[in-house]
Amino acid sequence: ALHVVRENLANNKTLHNLLAPDDLLNQLVRALQSEKGDALAQAIGAALPVALIDEFQDTDFEMLFLFLRVFFVSKNGLKLLLVNSGT
Repeated sequence: ALHVVRENLANNKTLHNLLAPDDLLNQLVRALQSEKGDALAQAIGAALPVALIDEFQDTDFEMLFLFLRVFFVSKNGLKLLLVNSGT
């Protein structure tokens, strides 16, 4: 049943030209992994020289990849501040 629900959701999003926040994140991760990923990481880093990541303890793999790719691999001398509000 879960497979059918996921397929229907994907079809409806495509039909209505909709994206969920996770879709946007996954598209950005795929773009950063692509042939032009280095240039994209540099462009994002140039536009966003500082990032504040709140609730870092809730970061998933895709978000961690994005942060590391843009703020460490791009080597733009960017600043990254992580906030862990856990106890």
